[in-house]
Amino acid sequence: MGGLRESIRLVPAKPDARPRTVIRARGYVRVVTGWAVAMLAIATTAFLDPQLEGLRDPDWMYWLCAIVFAALIARAPFVGVVVGDDTVRRRSWLRTQTWAVQDVYRVGSSGYSGALTRYATSKRYRMVVFVLRHGKGGQDLPELSGRPATVERLAATLSGALGLEQTKGPRS
Repeated sequence: MGGLRESIRLVPAKPDARPRTVIRARGYVRVVTGWAVAMLAIATTAFLDPQLEGLRDPDWMYWLCAIVFAALIARAPFVGVVVGDDTVRRRSWLRTQTWAVQDVYRVGSSGYSGALTRYATSKRYRMVVFVLRHGKGGQDLPELSGRPATVERLAATLSGALGLEQTKGPRS
C-alpha cells in the first residue's frame, strides 16, 4: 500500500520560477500589535469592571472596538511584502495591493512620512520605497519601516528578490 505520502507529488508551476520571498519589518509589526493588544486589554478591563456598570458606554461600542483591535492583531502575521514569480504583493494593515514584478523600476529608502509623523518626514525613522515604471510614480511601504540600518537591509533584500540594484529613494 502506497500511503498518502507517496501519492502526493509537488511539481513546481514553472521550472525556472523565482522562489517566493516574504519581507517583513518585525519591529514595526511588534509595536503596532503591542499597541492593539494594550488597547484591547484596556477596553476589556473597562467593560468587565463592575464598578463602572452605570457609567460606561453602551455595550455595542465595546464590541466594535474589540473587533477592530482583534482584526489588527489577526492581520499582524500577514503584514509585509511578498515577491512571487511575477507579482509583488504589499499586505498592509487594511488592504492588499499587487503589482507585476517588471513594473518595479528601483527600490530604495526614504524618511518615514505617515501616520506616526503627520505632515512631516522623519530623519531618524525610515521606510522602504519603490518606483514603478511607465509613469506610475513611487510607492511608499510604511510596513517596511524602522531604523536606517534595518530599512537598508530590508531594501537590499527586496532589491535582491526582484533582481534590481538598490538605490537611494526618491526623497532621501
